Amino acid sequence: MNPFLSKLHRLKENSILLPFDCGNKDLTDYFLNSAKKDIKKLLTVVYYLEMAGKTLLFFTLSNDKR
Repeated sequence: MNPFLSKLHRLKENSILLPFDCGNKDLTDYFLNSAKKDIKKLLTVVYYLEMAGKTLLFFTLSNDKR
């Protein structure tokens, strides 16, 4: 299965996350431990792709007030 044909999920406060490790400790920690806090504060929107029992990728769209 091509992972890019899978549906992206929008992270919610009650989302149950599958294992994730991108090789960068700070980014991995952000996704697993801080992203839900930021969406609750309306600082960002996070999308992620899961396949074969793990999270393959995530990205954020952040608000910026200027």
